[in-house]
Amino acid sequence: MIFRLFGKTLKKVSEIGLGLSQFSETRNKKFYGYKSEKEVLSVIKYAISQKINFFDTSGGYGDTEKILGKLSKEEKKNILISTKAGRKHDGTRCFQNNYLEKQLDKSLKNIKTDRINLFMLNKPKFQEIEKEDLLYFFEKLKKKGKIQFSGIIIGDETNFSKIIERHEIDSFSVLFNLNNTNQLSLINKIKKKKGLIIRSPLNSGLLSGKINFNTQFHKSDERSQYFTKETLKKKMIKIKNIQKKLKIKNSELLKFSMDFTLSNQFISTVLVGCSSLHQLRQILLYHSKTTFLDKKIYNDALNYSK
Repeated sequence: MIFRLFGKTLKKVSEIGLGLSQFSETRNKKFYGYKSEKEVLSVIKYAISQKINFFDTSGGYGDTEKILGKLSKEEKKNILISTKAGRKHDGTRCFQNNYLEKQLDKSLKNIKTDRINLFMLNKPKFQEIEKEDLLYFFEKLKKKGKIQFSGIIIGDETNFSKIIERHEIDSFSVLFNLNNTNQLSLINKIKKKKGLIIRSPLNSGLLSGKINFNTQFHKSDERSQYFTKETLKKKMIKIKNIQKKLKIKNSELLKFSMDFTLSNQFISTVLVGCSSLHQLRQILLYHSKTTFLDKKIYNDALNYSK
C-alpha cells in the first residue's frame, strides 16, 4: 500500500480508502443489500490487514459507525476514521450548529471514541457556510477536543475557491473519475494545501467493466433512482467512446479507471465502495498493479472525458 500526505496535517493516509456506504443495510435481514455485522467487520479488518488506514462512514450508513466502534483501541489508534453530518434521513440538509453537534455526539458514542479523526460537512452550499458560520464552528469543535480534523464534501463548487486556504478547513472531498472530470479545476486549486479525498472513482460501478446498456438496478439499489434508462444510456455511450479511443477492454476498465484517478499527484486518498470482501480483494488485486499513466495517455483521457 502506498501512503500519501493528507494535506498539511502531517498525517499519511493510504491512497486507497474504504467507503462504507455500501454497507448501509445492516439492520433489516429482509431488505435488499443486507449485510451482517460480522460480515462488515470482517471486511474492515481485512482492509486494515492490507494497510488501508482511511475509513469513511456516516450516521446514515446503517450501523457502520457502531461496527467501527467494535475495533480495539489499538486498531482505532492506527487508522483515520472520517464521519459526516448535514444530510438528514429524508434527504434534506441542515447545517445549524446545534444539529451538527448533536449528530457528532452520536457518532462519538457509536464509534466509542472521545475524538473523531475527521468530521466532514455533507455538501453545504457556500451561502450556508457563511450563514451558519461553519468555519468558526469547526474551530469550536477542535477546541472542545471533539474532532481532530475538519472537512467539507463539495457538491456545488460555486465560490469554494474563496475558502480553500482557510486554516479552519483541513480537507475537501471531491467527485472525480474517468467519466466525470468537472471538478478538476477545483482539485488543481486545492493541490497539496488540504487533504484531498476522491469519492466514486468507479462512477458508482459504471467504470467497473461489468455494467452495460441493458443493466437494470434493483429498485432498492440507490442507483436505480439516479441512473434512469436514459441517463445510463448517455453515460455508457460516453464510457464506450473513451474505451474505443484509448483502446481499453472491459476487463481493463477498472484498473485503468483507478490508475487514471491515482495518477493525480494532488490526491490524498481515493474511496472505494465495496459491498463484499470479494469486491475489496478484487480492487486491491488491481491496485497492486497500479501504475501512473503516461502523461499523454492521462491528458488524452482528460480530453475525452469532457
